[in-house]
Amino acid sequence: MVVEMLIFSGRPNPFWRTTAEESAQIVARVAYDSLVPAAPPRVVLGYGGFSLRNFELGEGDGTTSEVRVRDGLITIVASGLTRYCADVTGLESYLLHMAHVRNAIPAGFDPRSYR
Repeated sequence: MVVEMLIFSGRPNPFWRTTAEESAQIVARVAYDSLVPAAPPRVVLGYGGFSLRNFELGEGDGTTSEVRVRDGLITIVASGLTRYCADVTGLESYLLHMAHVRNAIPAGFDPRSYR
């Protein structure tokens, strides 16, 4: 899986590949969170959260989904359908931690300052 942090306009965003263990953790969190419906996210400028590429929900059919995580919400687009879910497992915080560990973003980065 590839995680991309959506923070820049006009220059490349930081991204990284996850390990098998990290991917499993992310899939488990999204699977649990997908059970908690939420309203669509509001449109904002600046920090856009995270995009998860090559994401498979584990249905075994190889279908990938587009997943975005921002401001406590998860957007899942699969098979032409869009679902909005609450991030009850703290996936966004987990992804921010991953970004810090990989030095993908400056120390002390606060996404609220990019709005």
